[in-house]
Amino acid sequence: MKLMTTVDIPKGISIDYDDKIMLLGSCFTDNVGEQLRRRLFDVCVNPFGTLYNPLSIDRAIDILLNKDRYSADDLFESRGTWHSFDHHSRFSGADIDRTLTGINDSLIAAKEALRSTTVMIITFGTAYVYYSGGRVVANCHKLPQSNFRRILINYEETVRRWHQTIATLRSRFPDLRFIFTVSPIRHLSDGLAGNSLSKSTLRLVCNELAETVDGCEYFPSYEILLDELRDYRFYAADMLHPSDQAVEYVYERFAETHLSEPTIRRSEECLKLWRLRNHRPMTDNADDIARLNNAIVELEKKLSQR
Repeated sequence: MKLMTTVDIPKGISIDYDDKIMLLGSCFTDNVGEQLRRRLFDVCVNPFGTLYNPLSIDRAIDILLNKDRYSADDLFESRGTWHSFDHHSRFSGADIDRTLTGINDSLIAAKEALRSTTVMIITFGTAYVYYSGGRVVANCHKLPQSNFRRILINYEETVRRWHQTIATLRSRFPDLRFIFTVSPIRHLSDGLAGNSLSKSTLRLVCNELAETVDGCEYFPSYEILLDELRDYRFYAADMLHPSDQAVEYVYERFAETHLSEPTIRRSEECLKLWRLRNHRPMTDNADDIARLNNAIVELEKKLSQR
């Protein structure tokens, strides 16, 4: 008896431990990025923090390519906290110098990572975009809604813009490959009908890019959660975000699609090593600590020989 509808996913872009991976987009990007990080892949995850819409992600890439540093003029202050319209609030802070340092340190590291990136994973979360002063903003930072103009992106214009961005990236990094996906996280602030319209628009954009650009593919994380798992038990308590179990399941489907069997086996050993390194013994017993350290050394040696 078949009790679920399985999403059929053909084998996609191959990823292994020689690849350098950059992930940009919604908080689902953070989820998958953390799964890859724990398996010791070389990843750069959301250097601007969480980005939700295609135009903010596009702007972030333009900044990575063309901007060297942020200055105080790029920030604004609200209720004692300094913010950037290009960044998630995790970069915000009460001290302007420390805020700028955090933003610029992340920018410099991401620019360096981009130079060797071979795979870019882009996750679109919403098709609704906020503008302030004629420019797209990545985060409104709880400012009054009257400060912004909110629009639903134009599908064709967004596809054209991403065609240009991919072409610009390929002019510098010819072998760069792209995996696009739509976040399964529901944006109920848009209402159920608005969320459906938003996700449908994003799906059209991803499909067009996958169909028309070589080296671009779509991974159906949205469809896996909504059609394959299809149950509220796979959501967190807020009924919006996927549960930890759902994230792990989607990652498993991602691994089946984009990793070879040897790479999957190696990744599970790397996950074991990550867990050992992050294990905190509940005792000060010297023998227990020595056994833990020996296990780490042995696994590191085994992985280094491959």
